[in-house]
Amino acid sequence: MNSAYRLQKNRDFQRIYRRGKSLSTPYMVMIWTKAPKNEIKIGFSVSKKVGKAVVRNRARRRIREAVRVRIPEIVPGHRLIFVARPAVRDASFQEITSSVDRLLHQADLIKGDESV
Repeated sequence: MNSAYRLQKNRDFQRIYRRGKSLSTPYMVMIWTKAPKNEIKIGFSVSKKVGKAVVRNRARRRIREAVRVRIPEIVPGHRLIFVARPAVRDASFQEITSSVDRLLHQADLIKGDESV
């Protein structure tokens, strides 16, 4: 994922956790807020509850890839965090992708989907 889209600072994560809205699936939680400009910033969080380092990194890579292909379709002006749940370790990539799609559609963050 291009570094221009990455959410990296702890204070930004904390602000989104405090003020954001959230939706969830069995595999992950998405928390989002409006961004001050027409930017898209996305962060990923995988806790130790998911597994050891290899498992956490694999889960993060798979979620990041599922989100990366959807970036051009995301409505600008939002900051998002995807938080992995322990069930993601056993999920197929297809299940992760459909979970990301479901969250983005439920939050009306997909272009052309705002009227739904």
